[in-house]
Amino acid sequence: MRYLIILLLLIIPATGCTALNSMKKHVTIAEQTAPMYEDHEVEPLVEETALKVATHYPPGRTVFYLVASDNPFGRQFENNLRGQGFQLSPKTTDPNVLNVNQVFDAIGNSTMYYLHVQSSDGWSFGQVYNLTFEGFQKAGLLTQTPAFFEFVGDDSQQVESPLNENWSIVPGGLRDQLKRWASRAEYQLVWKAGHDFQMQAHATFRDTFPRAVKRMFSRMHAGGNSLRVTIYQANKVIEVCED
Repeated sequence: MRYLIILLLLIIPATGCTALNSMKKHVTIAEQTAPMYEDHEVEPLVEETALKVATHYPPGRTVFYLVASDNPFGRQFENNLRGQGFQLSPKTTDPNVLNVNQVFDAIGNSTMYYLHVQSSDGWSFGQVYNLTFEGFQKAGLLTQTPAFFEFVGDDSQQVESPLNENWSIVPGGLRDQLKRWASRAEYQLVWKAGHDFQMQAHATFRDTFPRAVKRMFSRMHAGGNSLRVTIYQANKVIEVCED
C-alpha cells in the first residue's frame, strides 16, 4: 500500500485533476470499498429519475412522504422533486399522501450501482448503472412494476368533489359488491381477475367513488392482495385485473 501511495503522489502533479478524479476510484477499489463518484456525476441520473416520477404523478397535486438515500443522489433527488412542484410531507397515515422510497447504492465492491424507486401505490422502477471514467452508464434494461391503482383521464373533478357519500363493504364476495358500487356511481365494472375475492370484515369509506375504490384496494394491497384496478373516467369504466 505504501508503494501505491508513493506512486500516486508522483503521478498527480504530471497528470492534473482529471487523472486525480480517476485515481480516486482506483484507490478505493484497492482498499476494498465501493468506487467514489463526484456529486455532478449523478446529476443526469437524478434529473432523469425525477422526470420519470413527474411523468407518472402530476406535480402540484401529488404529496409524497419521501425516504431517500443519505447520499448526493438522494439529496439532489429531493431538491429536484421540490423544484418540480411536488409537496413533501412528514410521515403520516393520510391515504392521500404517497410513501416513496428511493435507493441509490453500490452493488458490493464493484463499479456497479443500482437505483430503485418504489411508491406505496405499487408503482416502482429500477435501473443498474456502471461507473466508468466517463461517468455513469446504464447497464441492462429498466425494470418497472405498474401501480395497483391507476386513473386514466382527468381525475381532478372527482378528487375535488364534496366527500358526502358512504361506500360500505361487508364480508362476502368482492365482485358483486364492487359491481353495486359501480352501478351507483354510473360506472361499468369489467372484472378480468381469474376468480372472486372474499372480504373478511366490514368497512365504510366516506369519499368520492374513485377515492373510495382506491382506499379500499390500498388496504387490500397492503395485505398482500394482487389485484390491480384501472378507472377510465371518460368512459365510466372500472377494470379489475390480477397479476
